[in-house]
Amino acid sequence: MDKPRIIVSVNNLKKNFPPAIEAVKSISFKVYQNEIFGLLGSNGSGKSTTLRMIATVLAPTSGKIEIARADSDHRKIRNIIGYIPQQDLLYDDLSVYDNIKLFSFSYDFSDKERKYAIDSTLERLELLDYKKRSVGNLSGGYKKRLSIAIALMHRPKIIIADEITIGLDPDLRKKIWDLLTELKKESSIIFTTHYLEEAQKLCDRIALMNLGEIVAYGSPEKIMNDTQSHDLDEVFYKLVTMRKPK
Repeated sequence: MDKPRIIVSVNNLKKNFPPAIEAVKSISFKVYQNEIFGLLGSNGSGKSTTLRMIATVLAPTSGKIEIARADSDHRKIRNIIGYIPQQDLLYDDLSVYDNIKLFSFSYDFSDKERKYAIDSTLERLELLDYKKRSVGNLSGGYKKRLSIAIALMHRPKIIIADEITIGLDPDLRKKIWDLLTELKKESSIIFTTHYLEEAQKLCDRIALMNLGEIVAYGSPEKIMNDTQSHDLDEVFYKLVTMRKPK
């Protein structure tokens, strides 16, 4: 059996914020082709900072990130990554179509390719009927769909999603997770979430972070077996909650 291809390799990654905050403390992990990888942890654990470094939004203090053999060329990296931030970075005074068209100029499309990419992605996210609507008049759920559409329009090899289901109703949350499961066939997915039951169901492997360090790494099943836990909530309680300084 062939070994899975490594898509992202993180080695001894650190991020410090002045004057003395160690947000990420020398972590290492790998993400394989066509897997869903979860970075889990409470607020302040360093997971979102780690995602932003992989997405080239933040520069590491030290350590190395290798992404799909793209060397350290940020333009190449951004052309193979689709980044969905926790906060939607949209222009409320523009239409749905104009928002996605504006972001499309970040990628190497011809005019014909751009139109096809925009229309097909809006259709995939059930946004075609809303393309002329001002983003400021959309619900939070439809704004999230648009953020996802923007990240997917160039068919990235790697999808990075930071807490994208927070505040969404259960029906839309399920649709997004179904979409991520479908996208796994063509991309590798790295995401953070507070919903541990979803991570347990969807992730091939996870890294559980606490105070900037990885305290558990592997498949959910292996981690639950190693910690003699029934689910990831119990793992979190044993490895994070019980170890907090009093």
